[in-house]
Amino acid sequence: MKLSQAIAKARDITVPFEGDDLHVTYRPASFTIRELDALTEAQKKGDGKPTRQLLETVKRVILEWDLTDEDEKVIALDAKLDDEKDPLRDVPSVVFTEIMKKINEDQQPGGDKTSSAR
Repeated sequence: MKLSQAIAKARDITVPFEGDDLHVTYRPASFTIRELDALTEAQKKGDGKPTRQLLETVKRVILEWDLTDEDEKVIALDAKLDDEKDPLRDVPSVVFTEIMKKINEDQQPGGDKTSSAR
């Protein structure tokens, strides 16, 4: 199997959040050691870049989700990180944290029993 084939595979997970469920489709093989190292390094620096790195990671790993704004429009994952008006910047960081925790849980041996491969 080629790396590109592995990265193309997707899984669906359900992320419980504040009494509701967020449905997320992500690429398991896109959450790499390189991504984890970048997140860890950004946190160590403490220069305001951890949020930017988290957004970059989310954009690479998550294919789609059903998170909407107040007008029921799905919030696009193609954020322009330098655009202060991009709605992705208004998503609470705890949402991203919960998604990444669920992805990590899904990738453990035995995985998340509620996820499904695509």
